[in-house]
Amino acid sequence: MGLASEHDKLRDRIAQEYFKLPPLSCLFCHSTTSLPTANVARVVTEGSHRHFRADVAALDPLGRFVAVVEVVNTNPPSKQVLAAQSELEAAFYVTMDALDDGFSGYCSPICWSLRDEENSCPWRAPSCPGCHRDLHTLDFAQSLIDWEQPDEPVCLECAARSSDGQWRSPGEFALGDPAERIPGADADVIELFLAFSDAEFWSTVWVERSRDVQVAWTAEEKTRARLDLVEASFDAERWNEGQTLLQPIGAPAWDRPPGPPLLAYSHDNCVRTADAWRRLREYRLSCLPALVQEWIMSRRSDTDFDSDEPHTGLVHRGFPDGRFTACGIDRQMRDESVEVTMTETPTCESCRTSRVPFGV
Repeated sequence: MGLASEHDKLRDRIAQEYFKLPPLSCLFCHSTTSLPTANVARVVTEGSHRHFRADVAALDPLGRFVAVVEVVNTNPPSKQVLAAQSELEAAFYVTMDALDDGFSGYCSPICWSLRDEENSCPWRAPSCPGCHRDLHTLDFAQSLIDWEQPDEPVCLECAARSSDGQWRSPGEFALGDPAERIPGADADVIELFLAFSDAEFWSTVWVERSRDVQVAWTAEEKTRARLDLVEASFDAERWNEGQTLLQPIGAPAWDRPPGPPLLAYSHDNCVRTADAWRRLREYRLSCLPALVQEWIMSRRSDTDFDSDEPHTGLVHRGFPDGRFTACGIDRQMRDESVEVTMTETPTCESCRTSRVPFGV
């Protein structure tokens, strides 16, 4: 049996002395943070988590991860591991000299990620300009950039409570592959939030389009057939497949695959596309942790829900007190109200194209 490496010796020592170690002094933010002990039932080495294997893991009585300590020698944790560990109560990162003078290292995934950068305020941890809280103390210790204000990253809570942030860079949209914006099974909370934000943005765009009457220059039968496939995918809960089918409909040139565009100018196609994005948005919302869902829902008032409906009713051409519409509907024979206009462009395509005068 071979001798233990220096890495393994330090790992084992931290695990053995976990409850006796002094607070960790962070080399980036210069804060001191104690390792969590409340509700910790045992400490193990090489603890196996769904998204990573931790050098040292503190577990609660049910075996759930409370905190991790990573001993970094030659293999630093990946971005995916850091994202997963940021959702824990605490995550610490130490190098081989961690116990040379007290206990030192990095007190959060953010401080570890910024270890090679200069801290402009060396006695303060990175904080959110929106709520002014230290990022590493928050439930989700990650930040996002609003690309309208790229110099001020904000915490996930502030981003979730905001209704107008642009959380993807312009390059991701103009040059990126739309398939890369669809979250996989191992997506972290930031990827899930970005996927929700994408669906929320496009649902807003298409709800507005459904209210703006436009001229359909073609029959748009291919778009109708594509929407049939989208709706079938969503009905079967194949959400990623449905998004792949939905994304090209009415999309800008830089966000659609090669081939003829799938146009959606007709009122019916606009409404169906808006409904599809709204369904996808609600699904992406349900994938987020409950706390993040609460933050998002806190910004939505009753009027937000009312204004979130596509304009599904058709407006016909006709006199306000007239009997017939331009497309031939006998308003006296209808139980429901038939909306008409004399001055605006009707949403009814038959009324727009009819040359038959409407009667009184």
